[in-house]
Amino acid sequence: MISNIHTHSIYCDGRDTPEAMVQTALAKGLTALGFSGHSYAPFDPSFIGMSPQATADYRKEVLHLKEKYADQIRIYLGLEQDLFSEEDGLDWEYKIGSVHYLRHGDAYYPIDSKAHILQEMIDTWFDGHVLPMVEEYCADILYMYDTRKPDVIGHFDLYKKFNDKLHYLDENDPRYLSIVQDTLHTLVHKGALLEVNLGGMAKEYTHEPYPSAALLSFLQKEKARLIITTDCHHAPLLDYHYNETVGLLRQLGFPSMVVMGQNGFEEVPLA
Repeated sequence: MISNIHTHSIYCDGRDTPEAMVQTALAKGLTALGFSGHSYAPFDPSFIGMSPQATADYRKEVLHLKEKYADQIRIYLGLEQDLFSEEDGLDWEYKIGSVHYLRHGDAYYPIDSKAHILQEMIDTWFDGHVLPMVEEYCADILYMYDTRKPDVIGHFDLYKKFNDKLHYLDENDPRYLSIVQDTLHTLVHKGALLEVNLGGMAKEYTHEPYPSAALLSFLQKEKARLIITTDCHHAPLLDYHYNETVGLLRQLGFPSMVVMGQNGFEEVPLA
């Protein structure tokens, strides 16, 4: 079973129409496709979130495709909810909860926009020290999970997106590992479902998923629940590195993973 629940279309920052995504999913043999347009973020005019009108149009089209292709593929209407986006009161089949920004007062810095913007935030808000930034990000992840109650935690270590280029973070630093492992331990024991997000790899920013292989090894010991997503913004990449990542989870000793099945999220064995 191949499913992807982290999919972006032309209604936010994706390159393809929802129907083009569905047709590609059929050609690639996906059994389920979930759309997850970005939530509205009016505090950042450059953000790729859906405006209220785009949200309405997005919902209408995805629900139409859900009915049109009902006998060929399961389609789900989802949302990638940013921590700092207001709740919209709409009915979604699932939500991916993500932290794309840090906020100080009325000022916001995006984590994953551009490398120089992230470096500027580290220098300006954290006096050039990356670990306090990671601590704040992790605190926001926990707050988001507790208050927004998303179905899935999105790209846990998104802050590492530009690390291959800028080398601002030592991912083997015991102080760093203590921060993130404590956060992951808390999330797992609260029952969170975490995505293994392949978007950074697909766009050639990172050489491994979010979370990293080292953190996935820790999550295996914690008996975490994981779902693989491609965070797809371009239809040909809908199944990017999917089978290889299934193999990685097997290699790390995960007995099962979660997919989007006939009745929503389902656990399937990897053995």
